[in-house]
Formats: sequence, C-alpha cells, structure tokens
Amino acid sequence: MVLEPNRPSSAAEPSVSLRNPVKRLGDGIARLRAAGARHRALAPAVLLPAAAFIAGVTLDLSLAFRSHGHMQTVARDAARLVAVGQATIAQAETYALSRLPGPASYSIMVAERPSEHGAPDILVAISTASDGIGLFGALRLFDVERLTARHATRMEAVDQVRCGEPCASDEGRRGG
Repeated sequence: MVLEPNRPSSAAEPSVSLRNPVKRLGDGIARLRAAGARHRALAPAVLLPAAAFIAGVTLDLSLAFRSHGHMQTVARDAARLVAVGQATIAQAETYALSRLPGPASYSIMVAERPSEHGAPDILVAISTASDGIGLFGALRLFDVERLTARHATRMEAVDQVRCGEPCASDEGRRGG
C-alpha cells in the first residue's frame, strides 16, 4: 500500500493520512509547551526534595558500608595478631580500639573458643550504634540499630614463638 497525503482512499484501502498524525503530534507538543510554561516552578519544588533525599540516603549508606568494612578489617587484624601469638587478648582489644576512627563508641569482644580441630578459634566482634554512623541517620529507615563486624581465625601453631625452640615440624622442613 502506497501512502500519499492528498490521495482519497478507496473502499479496498483503509483511510490513512500522514498529515493528520504529524499535525496532531505538533499540536500535542505545542500544548505541552504551553502547559509547561505555566508550571515551570512546580517541577523543581517536587524534584529537588526527592533528589536531596535520595542523595542523603545514598551518602549515609555509603558511609555505613565504609565504616562496616573498616570495622571488619580491624577485627581481622586483631584476630590475626592473637592467632599468630603476637598479642594477648587484652592487647588485641586495645589494638582494635586504637584503630577505630571517629566519635562513635565501639564495643569490642575478643575471645578464645575451643574447636573440634584441636587448635582454638579466636573470635573478634566489634559493634557500634548506628546513630554514630553517617550524617543523617538513614540507617534508622531500615531499622538498623547496631553495626557489627565479626571475624574468627584458627589459632596457629606458634610453639617456636612461645618457647623459643624450633618446632618438630620445622626440623622436617629444614631436612634435619
């Protein structure tokens, strides 16, 4: 079917005109422009608070994820210090507290737990109230009261470090 704007339609072909849809589209765009001119002040009044809210929640959540990641790193480092025998449990708590930033108050727990594999596990848990994280307290929107980072590490065989003598397994590695 060939479409021509000025050709009258026959009974066999449906009535199609290219001029009408284009004209209607142009008229619709003109009406939108006229209506938009009257309501230009309304769009920023609606969109700016919504954009500010989304930006604030995004900023707060990114700060919360960053803080949780830092707490996780400190917990892993403290557990590792105890696991290799470089620190006691009390020293690991002090170390963790010295590595945590900001005005937030942290609760730190370092403990040793028996394991079914023989060597005990070292557990470190660091938690803080969610009010101390972020600028606007967006975590309260998600009913998060505390952020907690936990890490467990198995105690390593550090007999040489503790007693100052070579371990039996070290003699095998040296060939003697």
